[in-house]
Amino acid sequence: MPQYLFSVHHDKNEKKMSPEREQQAYSDTGAFNEKLKNQGHFVYANGIFAPEEAILVDNRNNEKKITKECFIKGDSYVGGFWIVDFENEDDAITWALEASKACQQSVEIRRFH
Repeated sequence: MPQYLFSVHHDKNEKKMSPEREQQAYSDTGAFNEKLKNQGHFVYANGIFAPEEAILVDNRNNEKKITKECFIKGDSYVGGFWIVDFENEDDAITWALEASKACQQSVEIRRFH
């Protein structure tokens, strides 16, 4: 069965969620995760720290370059993700719409090789 990556995108310029809205998003996301598990689509999910905590490692040409920075610069960043199993892209899109509603962020879909 094809696996998909659902990336949760955050915008640095967007106003921070209120504590109530943030708690609702966590609750809704937890319920969404349970639904994924119960229907056999869940593989793994987690949140990740903000890009300010990123470490970029580049050892091409044996240079051993290590910097405290994010690879991609910009206002948007990935704040979490799911790895999920779906039969087809249409199913993935349907579930990604629900994921976006639950976490109250945009969600990008990408299929694994």
